[in-house]
Amino acid sequence: MRAALFLGMGCVLGALSGCAIEPTMSSTFAEVSGTECEMLRCGTNSPVIDGLGFHELNLQGAVNAQHMRYVRFIQGTLDYTLHVTQGRLWGTRDGKVLEHAALKGAQIIVTQPSGKQFAITIVNVGTVHFWAVTPGTAPGAVPLIETYDLQWAEFTSSGKGEKLTPLCGNPARRDDTLGMIVRTAVVFEGDRIDADSKKVSAAIDPTWFNIGCAGHALAKLALTGHTEAARSFGYVTIPSERQAMLKMFTGDYCGTGEAFTIPGQPLYWRDDHGWMGFPSYPGPVQTPVEARWDAGGAICLGAPRLDVNIPAATAWPAGLSAPIASEILGACPLLPSCTNLDPKDLDGAHLVTANPM
Repeated sequence: MRAALFLGMGCVLGALSGCAIEPTMSSTFAEVSGTECEMLRCGTNSPVIDGLGFHELNLQGAVNAQHMRYVRFIQGTLDYTLHVTQGRLWGTRDGKVLEHAALKGAQIIVTQPSGKQFAITIVNVGTVHFWAVTPGTAPGAVPLIETYDLQWAEFTSSGKGEKLTPLCGNPARRDDTLGMIVRTAVVFEGDRIDADSKKVSAAIDPTWFNIGCAGHALAKLALTGHTEAARSFGYVTIPSERQAMLKMFTGDYCGTGEAFTIPGQPLYWRDDHGWMGFPSYPGPVQTPVEARWDAGGAICLGAPRLDVNIPAATAWPAGLSAPIASEILGACPLLPSCTNLDPKDLDGAHLVTANPM
């Protein structure tokens, strides 16, 4: 069972200490933030083209929330049909399959509201292990998911002379990427995620695919097995469980989309599938229950992360003040206290979080 995460110093949601991981049973360090997830639309390190942030595209050319539209998939002078299945990009043309390392140099062409066209170039293709580990998985047998170094430039007829810019523009710390190389991305199809409400749609639509940059909430969902695409690798979840994970990452206790956390807040978590658990300690460590979580946000509130590991005054969430528990209960006064303070007891929740001391 994977050691769940100490969300330590740095920015944006959850990660390992170090970039190379071997998913075995060990204590690890990571971090969660809500600020980044407030920005799924144009986020801290979400995909950004020409100043416009987005997180999903439609394979059939439907316009996304930012009025951005996928139009072509090409390599050199050849057009391919773009596919996204099982969390990876691939193309087909006249029976030929373009996939894995052969994707290098291929371009996803999109248009923006301005009418400009932009090419997202696949500069490199790599892999990363899932962060979550299903019970009984042998060491070294944790599945891999493809990652992509994606860079964009304005699309011209010559295709030359345009400077490439990383699609994942704001690099996460190397210890904040769940093993991904900074500025790389994962993709996954099917899930529709609303950035404002932080909700995952119950309807699965494989014509839409998400792009999650290293350190971004969507990358965290993918690597913790909380996507439709992850089913193919044995990580079976339902949309409500994926939504619970998103709520937990972002500190959306009330379930309204409002985040009550900041980047770099320490936090442990474990799930009811046994895929992720608290780290092992060399000695006794207090970890008071922070909250228990389901699709509606927190089921109950213990000791909120910002009140246990208090951030600097300059880092406090805009418009909020200490203690954060008062702010949370002001926003959702009916949220009960956690009467069961054993952090190892899920007590019917999908997730339980606890605070490192």
